[in-house]
Amino acid sequence: MEQEHERPEFITNFKKPQATEIKHINGHWYLYERKTKYDPSTQKSRKVSGRLLGTITEFGLVPRQTKVADAFNLEVREFGAYQYFYEHTQTMREKLMEHFPGSWKQIYTVAILRTVYGCRFRRLEAHYQDSFASLAYPSLALSSSSLTLLLRNLGRNREAIRLFMGSIRGDKGRYILVDGHRILSSSKTVDHAQLGYDSKMRYKPQVNLIYLFSLGDDCAFPEYYKQYGGSITDGSAFSDILSEAGIDEQGVTFVGDKGFMSQANCSLLDDCGLHYIIPLKRGNAYVQGKVPQQPLHYSFSFTYHGRSIFASTFAFEDCNVHLFRDTALYDSEMGTLSIKTNRKELNARQVYAIYKQRQAIEQYFKTYWDTMSYDDSCLGSNEPFEGWLFLNHL
Repeated sequence: MEQEHERPEFITNFKKPQATEIKHINGHWYLYERKTKYDPSTQKSRKVSGRLLGTITEFGLVPRQTKVADAFNLEVREFGAYQYFYEHTQTMREKLMEHFPGSWKQIYTVAILRTVYGCRFRRLEAHYQDSFASLAYPSLALSSSSLTLLLRNLGRNREAIRLFMGSIRGDKGRYILVDGHRILSSSKTVDHAQLGYDSKMRYKPQVNLIYLFSLGDDCAFPEYYKQYGGSITDGSAFSDILSEAGIDEQGVTFVGDKGFMSQANCSLLDDCGLHYIIPLKRGNAYVQGKVPQQPLHYSFSFTYHGRSIFASTFAFEDCNVHLFRDTALYDSEMGTLSIKTNRKELNARQVYAIYKQRQAIEQYFKTYWDTMSYDDSCLGSNEPFEGWLFLNHL
């Protein structure tokens, strides 16, 4: 038995019936009968544990079926995966309650079921009946028509979505990784489904989904999204999503790719008192004519993940530009990388390591695209499409 002060709140608040005891075994809490038995060796009565009555969870007591005759009446529910996500999403639940008071249970349950079972809506109602979610939040409407209405209502309430995302922030000194992701859509009534090129060079109707991904000392999560037309470039959308997200904390550093690099965007971040680490396009004016022909002609070198990286730093009035060359991957000037940053206190090695953290958002989009299969949408209008994006976000 653990000490009382070590017990979680749902255990300390549990009203234990008479002649029972609570046991903590392998990370789970159980309710047992407690009996009194006479011990002839001591000629005294002592308390002993009886049969298992059930498991105690945040949702109450889950009784144990004990009679063989009841075996045919058992109702089986998936519990482990639901409980895992429930324990790790307290902040999400609280914020959904705040911003979607009338539908948060439905939204939250759909988000967990899609994570556990897959993204197809037509199977959610069946999965709900087989999950402990149906006991935790009973009588939720998850039919096809109900889910269609949920998507439409969510899409109409972009302001609540915006406030929800804005209420979940990482550390003030965090890095914001920014990138775009293209979602194919053949719909004629989704306004942002416009012709454009995706990463596979497909010229098809698509939506440009811009994401801000938060990376801090103890957190990494997608923080904010907004959709744009497929013809809109990442760089031209940056100032708009920055303004809408309202990220103005001192110490935040934006880490983008070449698509977000422009003098206007750098000036915007400077004016907002924000930092940036953004790569420059090849042949840029900062390093033009300054790229060494041989690795040994760089100013210094360091090791990154077992590879030698050569670097030179060029200081300007408002920024530093660091020039890198990885000889394990490249053998010509075409393989060099130059990065501009207004964090002049960082050396080249630190800037390089921070920039490489962009792999976090690249992995996020790989999961979004390949694992969760959110690479295209068959939703036929603006409001359900926005609702679909928000459920994907959760």
